[in-house]
Order: sequence, then structure tokens, then C-alpha cells
Amino acid sequence: MNKLNMLSARKVKLHGMTSAKWTTKDKITQYKGLINLYLRDSAILKTDTNVTKRRQAKELKQLQKQIETNRGVLDNAVRGDKQQLRNTLAEHREMQLAYQNHQPRKVIDAIHQINFNKRKELDKLEFRMKQKSDKLIDLKLELAVLEDRLKYVNPNDFPIEKQSAIVTGKVQDAILKKEAALAIRQTFIQIIDIMKKDALYFDAILATMKGDAEAQGACMINATKLGQLATEYLDDRRNEYKTLEKAVKRDMLARKQDLMTMQKKITNFATNIKQLLRRDSDLNLGLITIERSDSEIELRESFAKIVETLNALKNSTLVSNFDQIYPCFQTQLDHFERLTAQAVKCEENRDILLKKANHAEVMRDVMNNSMVDTTFQYKSEKKELLAQTDIQKERRRHALEVLKNKSDLLAKVRISLRQLQQMVKIFKMDGIPPEVYPGAGDEDAIVKPEEDEIDGIQIVHYLRRCLTRLMIQVALRQPIGYEEGLKNFENMITERSRIIPLDVKVSDESLLEGMALEISTVPTREEIKRISGEIVDINTKTEEYMASHGKL
Repeated sequence: MNKLNMLSARKVKLHGMTSAKWTTKDKITQYKGLINLYLRDSAILKTDTNVTKRRQAKELKQLQKQIETNRGVLDNAVRGDKQQLRNTLAEHREMQLAYQNHQPRKVIDAIHQINFNKRKELDKLEFRMKQKSDKLIDLKLELAVLEDRLKYVNPNDFPIEKQSAIVTGKVQDAILKKEAALAIRQTFIQIIDIMKKDALYFDAILATMKGDAEAQGACMINATKLGQLATEYLDDRRNEYKTLEKAVKRDMLARKQDLMTMQKKITNFATNIKQLLRRDSDLNLGLITIERSDSEIELRESFAKIVETLNALKNSTLVSNFDQIYPCFQTQLDHFERLTAQAVKCEENRDILLKKANHAEVMRDVMNNSMVDTTFQYKSEKKELLAQTDIQKERRRHALEVLKNKSDLLAKVRISLRQLQQMVKIFKMDGIPPEVYPGAGDEDAIVKPEEDEIDGIQIVHYLRRCLTRLMIQVALRQPIGYEEGLKNFENMITERSRIIPLDVKVSDESLLEGMALEISTVPTREEIKRISGEIVDINTKTEEYMASHGKL
């Protein structure tokens, strides 16, 4: 009741109602005014409290939303953005269902493995296709041989037609063999070029892969460190937020209790207002001044200094009350100790690196000073060896070019000789047995194919005999005019290009179906015309000129 007694010495000092001229009505009016002021202040305080409470609740919700957003961003940074992964795999339904909840790195590895398996299957299919193509070529060659056998079984065919068909088949076989050899040679050249490139880039690829592996390892280590630091920072902020939430709740509870206490005081004051009115018979209490002792003054000054110091510390540490100052200092002390330990470790590492650098400089100076005589000799010998190496490389390249040119020239000469040999086989020479062909009743008989002559000298001897006999026979004949020679050449071309009628239908499929070859040795139209003109000129030579050549 002393606290609510408005006529006590303390309250009288506050509102100053000490005039003896005031009546009871004036005092009641004064009390009513004080009560209205007190109610107004209480309503204003309650409104401000509600506004502050709503603002703080709104700020707490914003902080919670920001924490959830930052937590999602951190989770995406550490474990990968699964939403982006699902959007990426949206076009591939099966892959999305299989990998939408996995880590992005695992999904990438799985896709690489799938591509690798498909590449292996593709290589296997290509290899099988190549085997089947080779088998198809062999079967077509065998089919051509069997068709030739059926073609020449008919006894009604003329011998000249049989011979022309045989020559045509052998020429086609030679062309096929030549084309196959060219295709094989081109394939082996491509394989050798690829193997050379692989040999050149193998070491570089290994070094690049090793560097990539080291860089990826360093990246993973740095990412792990950053993740650990981010986790520690998140834990610190989480603890701070929890502490702040507890402090806010504690302050709100304290304010609520204060409001309830004040409400009770106001209720009691409104109830006991009649008892607080002073009657005329009551004594008029004046101001009572109590002297303060030295200890009380010193205590108040010390208390004011302590409060001022605590306020300064609270403002500097950015905390809401005095109880949180010590935990804040404790946290700063822990950070200081951790940073001090890191600084000491960094200084030790710096000293070690400086020692290593000094040792390296000393060793370099020692090596430079101790190898002055041999260094110049080493450099001069190195330059000479490099120059000799370049010369040998140039000689090797020139020798390879010469060898390649010679090989190409020899191959062309051998091919030309072989073509000439096939052309002169129609001549009947003494000492050469005639070719044996299967008869009408020898369908099952197997005729051994003639072996190709690969010795160029033997081919030259054979051509010399055949051409010598040809030139002698031509010399014994009557001279042929230009027009007659041209007519004979046209007849020969017509007979050779005439289509032979067969009872069995010949397959129209090409033996080289699916193969695209460019052969430089196939004569063009201009070359055929030039060769035809030379043949006509030879047939129109005089008898003396031909006889002189026949003696040779």
C-alpha cells in the first residue's frame, strides 16, 4: 500500500500537492487528472508493446525464411542441385526415373558407362559387319567361278568364244586382285598413320590425364575444405540464432510479467483510490530530506560506472542484454586462439619454405661454380649431336621417299608386264602346253587355277618370245593400210566386247558392292585413244622396218 499511497512523502515530492488552499474537490480533480494521465501512458505503452511484438515476430519469420533459403542453397552446393538434374533428364523419362534421386556425379559416371558399353557394342557390330562383308566377297568370287564352270560346260560353244571368255574372266580376276590389293594397301597405310599419331600423342595424353587427375584431386580437397568451413559457419550462425531466439523469448516473458504486474497495480490503485484520499483532519506531510551516507554515495557511483561500462560493452558486442556479453567474449577468445594457432603454423611453414629456397640457391651456386669447365663442353657436344640428329632425320626422310618412289615404280612396271602377259596369252607358242578346260561330262572335276607369275624377269622373257613371234608373223604378211588397220582394230574391239549368250542367268550384282575405290592405273578415254593410234601405226609399218625389228 505504501507504493500506491499518493500522499506519502515520495509521491508528494513527485506530484507536488502541498498547497493548504486546496479543497477536497480540488484534490479529487487533481487525482482524477493523474489517473487519466496514468491510464493514457499505460495505453500508449501497451500499444507500443504490441507494435514491437508484431515487428519482432515479422522479423523472426523473415529470418526463418532466409535460413531455409540459405540451407537449400548450401545443400545444393554440397550435394548437387537435384531439381536441375530432374529438369535436365526431363526429355529422357527412363533415365529420369532411374537417376532423379542420385548424386549428379554418380549420374554422370553412369551415363559415361552406358556410352562406353554402347560404343563397345557398336565396335563389335562393325567388326562382325566387316567379317560378313569379307565372307560375302569370298562367296561372290566362288559364285563367279561356279558360273564360269556352268558357262563353259555347253559343248556347242565355239573354241574362240571359250578362249575369249577365259581371257575375259582372267582379266577380271586380275583386276579384282589388283583392286583388292590396292584396298588392302590403303587400309594398312591408314592403320600405320593412325598408329604413328597414337605413338606421338600417347605420352602427351598420359601427361594430360595425370595433370587432370591431380587437378581434380586438388579441387575435391579444396571443395571439402570449403564445405567444412561452410558447415562450421552454419553451425555458428545456428547457435547464435538459437541464443538470440532464447533472449527474445526471455525478454518477451519479462515484459509480459511486467505488464501483468502493472495491470495488477492499476487495478489495486483503482480499488483503493478512496482510501488514498486525505481528509481535512489528516496531517499535511511536508518534504522530508534524508541525508545520504558516504558509503551509499560511493556505492551509487560505482554502480553507475559499472552500468556505463556494461552498456559500452553491450553496444560494442552488439548483444541485447548484459547476460550475453560473457558468452560473446568467450567465443571471441576461442576464435583468437584458433587464429593464433593458424598464424603460428603458417609462420613455421614459411620458415621451412625459406630454408628450402636458401638451400636451393646455395646448391645452384655450388653446381654453377663446380661445373664451369664441363658445362661449355656439354653444351657444344649437345649442339653437335642435335645437328647430326637433324641431318640423319633428313637423310632418313629422303631415303624413305626414294624407296617409296621406287616401290611405286616397280609396282606399276610389274602391273603393266602382267597386263601385257594376259594380252599375249592367246598366242600359241611352242613348248607351252595348251590350257585344259572341263568337258561336258566333267562337271564335278576341279580345275586347278593357274598360278600368277610374280617374277618380272620371267615375264619379260615370256613377252620377248611372244612379241618376237608376233613381229615375225606381221612382217611376213602384206603391208596393211591405215584404213584396213583401223577396221581390224575396230573388229577386234567389237569381238572382245561382244556379250556372250548364256543359258544360265548371270547375277548382276557387283563383286565389289559397297566398296568405293579410286584406281589411278585404270586408263582414261584419252589414253585409250592414244594407245589405239599407236597400235594402228604399228600395223601400218613397212615390211622392211618390221623385218628389221623382227630380227632384233
